Amino acid sequence: MKLEKISLKKYVLLIFLFVIVTAGTLIALDKALHMDLDFSLVPHRLWLILLAMMFIYIVLDATRFYVILDALDIHFTAREMLSLTVIGTCVSNLTPFLAGGSIAQIYLIHQKNVNTGDAIAGTIIKAMLAQVFFFLSLPIILYFNIDTLGFEFEAYRSVLPVIFIGFLLWIIFVVVFSFFYQKPIDKLKNKLAQRPDSKKKEMLIKVVNEIDVSLSALNRFFRVKPIKILKAMFFTALHFMFVFSFSVVIILSLGYNLSPGDIITHQMLSQFIMYFGFTPGASGFAEGGFAYLFSNLVSDTHLGVVVFLWRFFTVYLVMGIGFVALVFEVIKVRRKVGQHERISR
Repeated sequence: MKLEKISLKKYVLLIFLFVIVTAGTLIALDKALHMDLDFSLVPHRLWLILLAMMFIYIVLDATRFYVILDALDIHFTAREMLSLTVIGTCVSNLTPFLAGGSIAQIYLIHQKNVNTGDAIAGTIIKAMLAQVFFFLSLPIILYFNIDTLGFEFEAYRSVLPVIFIGFLLWIIFVVVFSFFYQKPIDKLKNKLAQRPDSKKKEMLIKVVNEIDVSLSALNRFFRVKPIKILKAMFFTALHFMFVFSFSVVIILSLGYNLSPGDIITHQMLSQFIMYFGFTPGASGFAEGGFAYLFSNLVSDTHLGVVVFLWRFFTVYLVMGIGFVALVFEVIKVRRKVGQHERISR
């Protein structure tokens, strides 16, 4: 990915696609669930509270990434980390399966004279820690709160401990294997190198190389001081718990007397649905899944407002800030490239 060659027009088109899908989903939900977008129901102080929470959310997201990069001996200023964070959020929400943000961040980190392998390591560890937190905490929280989701989810209660234990064993295996992976990976590479040339061979080599990079990143991370690993895990958990608190604050501010645990349970499940959305930023999947799940807790009068406020302050507004930061980064890199070309002439 070469940032200096990025067409901002392409990203503008993706933003329009995101807006169209999101708007279409909200209109469809309005027809299906009879939601009303009546912002007069929103207390004025709630707008200010959510705006303040959005900035804290960005800072926490930047902090968890900063701590991970610092553990790998990669150092950035606070301003650079905030820029990396909002650009990553913006690009993630413009690409299917939320996949593009890491690629943009890898390139931007590399632009600061950081080795590409180190940049990849940082983004891999950030993603892995998020998965560890999410897929270990979700089965536990759902198991003890499954009844709040409705009888249709009750049948899945017995499966949740299996998911938790299975994922935990997988994590243990990956951690242990990351200390002893080099010999088996090298043997596998040698075997692949001896095979006749083919498209299948090229694909397998690429897969093995990706596994090698990922395991190398984990190996480096697990060899740092334990306090740095604990800090990375702590700020990852803190970031996600703060993200889940948006819906708690919104719903309770609208006068509902609900348990924060019940709200977080619904929020985590809707967040899980988002990871399978193939549209830009899971637009449509996010709003639809959230509205469906929270329709059991919130009345039709407030449901549209709750859905919009949640997405506006956790995604829409952050995307706007991120796109402005992306434009500045593109201009900066293009100027740098232009200067190098003039000097080389």
